Amino acid sequence: MLFTAGIFWVFFCVVALALFLNSRTVKSLTFQNITLLAASYYFYGAWDWRFLGLIIFVTLTSYLSARVIHESTGIKRKTAMWFSVIASMGVLCFFKYMNFFSAELQHLLTALGVQASWPTLHILLPVGISFYTFQSLTYTLDVYFKKMPPSPHLLRYATYIAFFPQLVAGPIERARALLPQFDSVQNYTLENFVQGIRLIIFGLFLKAVIADHLAPLTDEIFASYETQKGSVLFLGMLYFAGQIYADFCGYSTIAIGVACIMGFRLMTNFETPYLAGSLREFWHRWHISLSTFFKDYVYIPLGGSRGGEAKTIRNLIVTFTLSGLWHGANWTFLFWGFMHGVALVLERVFAPVAAHIPRILKWVLGRVWMLAIVGIGWVFFRSVSFDDALHYLTLMPQNFTMPESLRAGVLYLFILFVLDIIWHKDVRLTKITLVPFCKNLNLTLEALLLNIMLVFVLFSLIAGGNNAFIYFQF
Repeated sequence: MLFTAGIFWVFFCVVALALFLNSRTVKSLTFQNITLLAASYYFYGAWDWRFLGLIIFVTLTSYLSARVIHESTGIKRKTAMWFSVIASMGVLCFFKYMNFFSAELQHLLTALGVQASWPTLHILLPVGISFYTFQSLTYTLDVYFKKMPPSPHLLRYATYIAFFPQLVAGPIERARALLPQFDSVQNYTLENFVQGIRLIIFGLFLKAVIADHLAPLTDEIFASYETQKGSVLFLGMLYFAGQIYADFCGYSTIAIGVACIMGFRLMTNFETPYLAGSLREFWHRWHISLSTFFKDYVYIPLGGSRGGEAKTIRNLIVTFTLSGLWHGANWTFLFWGFMHGVALVLERVFAPVAAHIPRILKWVLGRVWMLAIVGIGWVFFRSVSFDDALHYLTLMPQNFTMPESLRAGVLYLFILFVLDIIWHKDVRLTKITLVPFCKNLNLTLEALLLNIMLVFVLFSLIAGGNNAFIYFQF
């Protein structure tokens, strides 16, 4: 059930109306959470009912483990924590990585001269599994490290894990932030409704108008890269950079808007990452819920920047390599994460030298460096294989002329760039103005802009723009 499908908005209106009537009449917390849980399970089951058992299993194991952790000491407490971690990660690893590691093991044994063959399992990847397993881990680990008490209410916790706006592609919410919101009946306010509608329209515009129009251009270039000119390959890299940002930021923005209408607050997931002045700053702005997860639950527990430069370098590379693996079972994703880790190490090592560079030059070089690393990284991220990515990059410097048929994509990138500048503060739910630096903008003009965006969204959807979100595959 895609956010760009009409059936989703019928579903959402029914759920929102039921919760609105409840908040205005009986104000039943139990009714609110049962409605949300039932709606969330229906939403998830619409993808494949067989996988409902997985999310219920992850919910029960993490919930019960947290109770044992809270009530126990010593080895029993630690055992309960590890049981929950292994249960959640075991589910994730089996469904997401078993096919990959099985195939790679066969290749390795064959290379060593050992004849090994076993049937391919063809395990289907459940949608959203990478997100809700990580969300369950934040709860168990926060209870273990005494950052929050366990929830005494299974219904509220189950609703937190399955909350449908962000269930299949995030943001990955921390239990400390989202779980307490299910402890009270959320009020429907005009401010929340207006803000939610703004975010939904903006998110749909990013997805249906920008991402879905860049997608066929990107697909065409990457599918036939061996016969393309270098300028076309360069455009392909830029188009995919715009596509994945508009696609994923669009999903996150819609999710935040849907939750906002119902009175719930989700974290900001993107903060104009391509305007960052360094690679480090890029990762403070890109997929914030995931990058902060890896920082808090992998990088810092490994020692972070404590313990000397060598350990810091190790921790950075390990953390980002695992981040790459999280995105998918392919050597391209692993290298993408590893490459970012190494680039961050280089940025850290040369920071003392950069401190002595003139301010303007530093501003320019920082952005060129960031965009170069991110762009090259996207080639590995998008390519089918590691060899394809390398070949793509070696062909890129050759024959720079731009075909007429691909120039339309530049317009979509320009629109994305302009909207990113004027809108990005609006994704903070504490902000109400459409254009932060024009606080006196006439409401009529604001409404006109939203309506123009909505018209483009509707035309794009009617024309068949109903592609799945990229991050659904992760």
